[in-house]
Amino acid sequence: YARLKEMGFDGIELPIFDPNPEKFAKLGARLDDLGLERTAITTCNPQDDPISPDAAIRKTATERPHRVVDCCEAVGSSLLGGPLYAAIGQFSGAGPTEAEWERSLSVIGSVADHAARADIGLTLEFLNRFEIYLLNSTADTARYVRELNRPNVGIHYDTFHAHIEEKNSPAAIQAHADAITHVHISENDRSTPGSGQVAWEHTFDA
Repeated sequence: YARLKEMGFDGIELPIFDPNPEKFAKLGARLDDLGLERTAITTCNPQDDPISPDAAIRKTATERPHRVVDCCEAVGSSLLGGPLYAAIGQFSGAGPTEAEWERSLSVIGSVADHAARADIGLTLEFLNRFEIYLLNSTADTARYVRELNRPNVGIHYDTFHAHIEEKNSPAAIQAHADAITHVHISENDRSTPGSGQVAWEHTFDA
């Protein structure tokens, strides 16, 4: 972390896959000493999938992100991003159903309320169709955020996924700018921005 500070970074994004608040409290103190800001990100797995028809899995899908939020509070992050709404790599062989949509809203609503207690925002990252199937575009995620109706929840916009899924990325940003709360900058092939096909000038203008 000290090297990152020396290189000129203002902050880091912390993956929280092992939600241990005590560990993250120690890390938070270290980052405070270095003067590094922080955000956090996590994912869901099949065993804690918010859209699962299995009530026991959905219970785990609610409890685990609650602990992740606790880790955000411990480490000093006011923002938790990622595809919190469904498991990555878990496919049904069909499009999302209304029941899956409603189950996800129920789980994330609980997580959002828990996060609001600590003044932590959730930012939901849509992914490309090869990784997830519930939310694949800015418009999908905007609809989800509107229906969830929590003031601490917004859209996590990633230029890599948008490059795959959006017909017009700048137009998608402009249409839903009021709900976008976090952005990931990545080239279309995950390489250095500016070396690939993403329309950076138009994207940054939007």
